[in-house]
Amino acid sequence: QMKPLEYASISILKSYAGATAQSDGSFSFDTDERGTVEVVAQALGYTSQSQTVVIGDTTRQLVLRFILNETAVALE
Repeated sequence: QMKPLEYASISILKSYAGATAQSDGSFSFDTDERGTVEVVAQALGYTSQSQTVVIGDTTRQLVLRFILNETAVALE
């Protein structure tokens, strides 16, 4: 069963733009980035997932859905 993943980190790669997911899994952030960018979602204990999106001058809002799967974490 899928549940929102609070505190997951969502960001544009090679950028400072990003946010942390809220308790309902939602997130939002502003960016000055334009063009084709890669947005990645990650959280400790879960596989990361990325999506390539295009941000244009008239882009106001993008809706992205990430599904992160649990994974084993080895602590050294």
